[in-house]
Amino acid sequence: MSACISGPRLNYDIFFELFYYVSRQSDVAALMSTCATLWNDGPKHLLAFPVIIRQPSTLRSFCTFMLSDMESRAPLLRQFYFMISLEQDWDTPSEDEDDRDSEPGQYPRMSQDL
Repeated sequence: MSACISGPRLNYDIFFELFYYVSRQSDVAALMSTCATLWNDGPKHLLAFPVIIRQPSTLRSFCTFMLSDMESRAPLLRQFYFMISLEQDWDTPSEDEDDRDSEPGQYPRMSQDL
């Protein structure tokens, strides 16, 4: 059970401080997904990393993430790199479509539990 669900065993300030010590974007996303409080504070830390889009599924995930709170998230975006190959047949799902959860660069989805 998450510490945030039953009430924090540590002060929320400690949880917020953890964002400053994670060095990977995927770790920030994992921390964000633990509870609604961290979900709300996480985008400023997540978007501090460069956003690199290499796959169509990552683009869809990123757009969904940004559009869910565009007013507060758009100003946080600092570096955006769009590197999708134009050689792909867009009418045929790519191999990465079935493996979305394991692809680095996926943006967190809000859980129904939060």
